[in-house]
Amino acid sequence: MIGGDRSASFGVDGKATTLVVPDWSEPVGQWNSRMVGGVRVDEAERIAPAYAKEAPLAWVATHRHGARGENEAYALSHLFRLRLDVPKGARELALPADERVRILAVTAAKNPNDAVVAAQRLLDPGTEAVVHFETPGATFVEGTSVVLTSPTPGATIRYTVDGSEPAAASPVYTAPIALKETTTVKARAFSAGYGDGFVAAATFTKAVPKEPARADASGLVPGLACRLYEGEWRRRLPDFSTLAPVRTLVLPTVALTGEMPKARFGLVCEGFLSVPADGLTTFSLRAEDAAELLVDGESLIRNEPTDYLSRRGAAALKTGLHAIEVRYFQRNFVAGLGLKVDAPGEPLAPVPASRLLHAEGHSISAAR
Repeated sequence: MIGGDRSASFGVDGKATTLVVPDWSEPVGQWNSRMVGGVRVDEAERIAPAYAKEAPLAWVATHRHGARGENEAYALSHLFRLRLDVPKGARELALPADERVRILAVTAAKNPNDAVVAAQRLLDPGTEAVVHFETPGATFVEGTSVVLTSPTPGATIRYTVDGSEPAAASPVYTAPIALKETTTVKARAFSAGYGDGFVAAATFTKAVPKEPARADASGLVPGLACRLYEGEWRRRLPDFSTLAPVRTLVLPTVALTGEMPKARFGLVCEGFLSVPADGLTTFSLRAEDAAELLVDGESLIRNEPTDYLSRRGAAALKTGLHAIEVRYFQRNFVAGLGLKVDAPGEPLAPVPASRLLHAEGHSISAAR
């Protein structure tokens, strides 16, 4: 199932049976979660309640691939095993007429083990109704659609877009919510036997694409102008403006090279990124130990020390040359740095050298 848990009708020789088909990408359970709508919350009333789904798992994927083809590490996905009793002599099976239901296999089997049941419940399903935002990103340019889901059995989701708290008389969520302007969406799930005190809220912001930093590429040459520093920094990136570089160099793209030290060094690279089309441009920065990406002078992504994960940020940019700056430091052990970008209509991929430029006056290398 995609788009949240959903009841679906199956038929055997004309007799209908309703089964709940769980969402393939939603967590099968969680303890009280501070992540709501992609944002960490600390107020007790905003923490998402615990829950656990009971449908038997048939298969678990440890990662998946996004719509742009990139790996999404540790994003679990699931297939579920649903049972439909078929009487002897049955000849016809009718599958749900629902495009959101995905069926990978149907097996007819007589399994005596199905008659074995647990003497008591094996898990705590939770007592509060839960609602999730399943929409990637909270920034858009032209418009966006907000998808809401609930893992609570039999839940009805009600929502508001005017800042008020959802109540029993609020609109029922039946399809993705189309937004054209900056909007705060609030949602609450109602289900018999479950508390309905939890309200999920997320703000979706309409961004106006920024003008390019430069009108043309005159006086620019390929690559990024970089400064190399030596030192040891533990907790956070230093203020490189107060330090003296030991060397300057030009890198064709955002990546470490063999000429750099193996440990205890910092790097600052500056230049311009050529953006091919107006719209929302997504960046993915991966670093070990720490790094920061600035676009047109604004901090967009920060990777914390020892956090060798890809972190994303998005900026609304107009076609043209936009200033970028990458700050990085490496203490010891594994070293790594990489930047990916997906401009409108393009897949997420490492920034090509052909789209990186810098001012010619910064291309002179200095000796140690």
